[in-house]
Amino acid sequence: MKKRNHKMRYLILSLFFSANISYGAVKTKSTPIVKTQKVVSVDLTTMALRLPYENRIEALKEQGAPALENLKKISANPKEPLNNRWKALIAYGELARNKAEPVVKSFFKSKDWYMRAAALHAMRFGDRIEALKWCSQMLNDPALMVRTSAVQVIDKMAGRELTSLLWEKLYSAENYHRGKSLWIRRNILEVLAKNSNPNDLNRYMRILNQEDESLHPIVVKALTSITGIARDERKYPTIDDQKQAWTDWASSRQTL
Repeated sequence: MKKRNHKMRYLILSLFFSANISYGAVKTKSTPIVKTQKVVSVDLTTMALRLPYENRIEALKEQGAPALENLKKISANPKEPLNNRWKALIAYGELARNKAEPVVKSFFKSKDWYMRAAALHAMRFGDRIEALKWCSQMLNDPALMVRTSAVQVIDKMAGRELTSLLWEKLYSAENYHRGKSLWIRRNILEVLAKNSNPNDLNRYMRILNQEDESLHPIVVKALTSITGIARDERKYPTIDDQKQAWTDWASSRQTL
């Protein structure tokens, strides 16, 4: 039984971390599915879900409108493998676009964290405001994977509107375990670093001087972006060297 649980956990984690790659390069303005009168079996739609992402979407488009009904059935069927349910809901979101919202939103109430996470990834193909609203709400989800998905979708949608909230969540208690940073804090900081501005300098210096060392490389990149100061890696070959250089720089600014 332990071996079986281990294999299931591995499958879930593998699927989760591959999701961001699987549709990351897909254009968000892909052609909506064309309605047809075809009769398409659930089995045929399931076969399409086994294809690589771009081929999968094209195959589902070829199946026409019946594929949408099949995708809804697969997503909602607890007897379906996790892999199929996850892919089906995200594909449904992309193909149905704004019309997918009622179905996709229903999965935010799912007892299964991976379907709540899939719903976030599916929402990004619809209305931007609605998608970011759900991301902000699901940053409070009890499941770490769901919160991480929310950060990923915010990143994909360049959701600068949620910058203040991300700074708040960077220090939320649920994103620590026994006083140590969980990986989501790195995810959050990476998103914040892409939209850094001079007003954030003190925030980054605080992290550099007091926080988890795994965050320091992200802080160094952010400080370089904000100030335009590029440190010579030959002179400052390690993160500790660069950290000291930035600490000295900050101290010199305070004494000017």
